[in-house]
Amino acid sequence: MILIQQRSRGKKDRPLFYDASVGAQVSSGETYEKAAHRELFEELGIRGLKFEKICKYKSFSKRQREIRTLFVAFSDGPFKSDEKEIEKIEFKTIEEITTELKKEKLQYTDGFKISFSKYLEFIDEKN
Repeated sequence: MILIQQRSRGKKDRPLFYDASVGAQVSSGETYEKAAHRELFEELGIRGLKFEKICKYKSFSKRQREIRTLFVAFSDGPFKSDEKEIEKIEFKTIEEITTELKKEKLQYTDGFKISFSKYLEFIDEKN
């Protein structure tokens, strides 16, 4: 299961779009790992999870041109989401997300689509 979030209706960019449960901009002098831990606490109220680095990649879309690092971590919560940033969080299976993306049933951010495809590549390589 993958924890995803629906962006708050108050967001200026992509309100109510679905996105990765944690995403961070890396601050000057900060590592990707530190940014991930910081944002995990800010967005979900969780500290101390162990991350596994999946990959570093270019995430270029119409809206963004970023170098990203994708991590995976495991937790059942409890989660305390930031209501100003997040409308709701929920767990979905890979199959549910894949179906929703193919049918365009829900609106996912471009960044999520790219990250999700990288995650699927990682899963395929492990099997």
